[in-house]
Amino acid sequence: MRDYETTFILAPSLEADGVQSEVEAVKKFISSAGGEVTVDKEWGRRRLQFPIRDCSEGVYHILRFTLDQSQLPELERYFRLNENVLRHLVIRDEGTPLDHVGQVSESEEHRDSRDRRHGPPHRRHEESRPRPAETPAPAPEAPVATADAPAPDAPEAPAEGAGEEKTSE
Repeated sequence: MRDYETTFILAPSLEADGVQSEVEAVKKFISSAGGEVTVDKEWGRRRLQFPIRDCSEGVYHILRFTLDQSQLPELERYFRLNENVLRHLVIRDEGTPLDHVGQVSESEEHRDSRDRRHGPPHRRHEESRPRPAETPAPAPEAPVATADAPAPDAPEAPAEGAGEEKTSE
């Protein structure tokens, strides 16, 4: 037996009784397959990021349960065949707390009704948005003169015997 967590989205057309009966049916399926539901949490009616089957909202629900690994494909099949389940996801439970689920985040508290549309959130104040720090370009290294050769950018020093012509013999 392994620990699993499933999140599924039910159709928004279901009334509260219909949602409860669908959740009970999933719990009954898990227990009839030899599993046990350990946590049952309703996340509530939420707006979907994109429409699914012409629905813009859905009722989210989270279940944690134990189940034999061989029974997992049957649970997946149950979700796929159920017309009231818009989407589902089953993962292995790693013991993360569910305390944060269902709480309104700070970004959602400050949202306006105008911001509840598809796409990325609207930026109202571009000036207040932090800009990435600009790093200055590294300064070019100054040429270094050695005893053998002068620096490439340095003016040429007059050679010994300047003004004398050199003749080759």
